[in-house]
Amino acid sequence: MTIKEMQYIIEIAKCKNFTKAAESLYISQPALSQAIIRLEKDIGIQIFTRRKNSVELTPEGTAIYNKACQVFNEYNEFCQLIEKISKDKKTAVSLGITPYYSSFYLPMITSHLKKTHPEIKLDIVEDVAETLRTMILHEHIDLGIFVERSDDKDIVYDLLYREEIFLAVPSDYMLRSIDITKPVDISLFRDAPFVLMKNKNTFNELCQKICADAGFTPKVVYNFSNWETACAMIAQGAGIGFLPRISIFSLPKKNTPIFLKINTKHNTRNFSVARLASRPVTNQMRAVINSLVGLFSSFDPNSLD
Repeated sequence: MTIKEMQYIIEIAKCKNFTKAAESLYISQPALSQAIIRLEKDIGIQIFTRRKNSVELTPEGTAIYNKACQVFNEYNEFCQLIEKISKDKKTAVSLGITPYYSSFYLPMITSHLKKTHPEIKLDIVEDVAETLRTMILHEHIDLGIFVERSDDKDIVYDLLYREEIFLAVPSDYMLRSIDITKPVDISLFRDAPFVLMKNKNTFNELCQKICADAGFTPKVVYNFSNWETACAMIAQGAGIGFLPRISIFSLPKKNTPIFLKINTKHNTRNFSVARLASRPVTNQMRAVINSLVGLFSSFDPNSLD
């Protein structure tokens, strides 16, 4: 029995009428009737009882119909799987990255992937980390490159590197009593005015945690939405603040803060490639992930300057 013959049986049983079933199957009624008669003769089983205006399944036909439905559904699932695999081979991988990081890393990422996997096309999406995370959760993008969230159960992260966090202070800041050749104790700065990122920012949360571990709440005098502004304000003496290593790369050579290593367990954060935990990883996605991990392991992103 062929898949087409199973489809005929299923449609006739559904419509209870050869004419309606033929219309649904886009064949003529005589052709459908002859196909079923020929099938019943071949297998030696009467599948349908013919009446004047309708047809009914025989007991044997009911058993055949039930199994045909199961096989036909499995066949459709199989076809969908083949279509998905074929589509995965042709489809580009969509990769999200935050705008600030993309200006440093995207050129080397695209160049590296072009060398390692020229057959894969990247669709780049630039947005803030939280938006990229939401896009991954809704499968609007395949992968994202941003800083990990420790409480994330729906996202799987592959580590690219651990980014250093520094304490930035004005160049004329009073540091005589502090050995700046070693990581500094944050509690020594409990009375200083702080320049931090805006609330509900993951970096702000990290900064608050660093201060809390040192036993104090920072006295915030300014909140900003980008590191360049915060860094410029610190350089002008508005306060002190925490900055990630990448923010140092774009600084001018003159009039910059002093960057101090910090003595805390939160002196780094994980910069990773993210994907949805519940989503199967295609060969193309895995190739991009492995290529990114290999790229970032080949150099120290904390010493790009």
